[in-house]
Amino acid sequence: MRRALEAADRRDWDAAQTLVQEALALGSTAIEDAGASASVVRSTTAVLGVLALSAALDGPDVSATAVPRCLAGRAYVAVRATNDGAVPADVTLSTPFGERTVAGVAPGASAYQSFSARSDTLDAGSARVTATGDGRSSSADVAYPALDCG
Repeated sequence: MRRALEAADRRDWDAAQTLVQEALALGSTAIEDAGASASVVRSTTAVLGVLALSAALDGPDVSATAVPRCLAGRAYVAVRATNDGAVPADVTLSTPFGERTVAGVAPGASAYQSFSARSDTLDAGSARVTATGDGRSSSADVAYPALDCG
């Protein structure tokens, strides 16, 4: 666990990921006995910490929303992705109506685009948000409901 965290601190993602995979192969122990030894508790906590580290290593921490809106009788999908991480990220917002990439979104800042459905109605769907930063990438689909602006 300590070696994985030290590798992550150095931004040596390959070494950190290898250490995480080794720890995952060991499995984990559920503590059901209140009298479990301190070493069992420490070992279990370390494995759980490695699992959390593994999730954090998957890619930039970005939250996203997709909201349908009416503007002058036309339907739009407004997509926003906020960089919740500690390093800048390149963010791509994709919908069936277009795509926009915003380079170098700073921590705490957002990428935004309102995509026109070119119609007065909008079927339910999803937008894809992809973030790349510090040599890692992650993506997520964000659902939005149908809308009728007629």
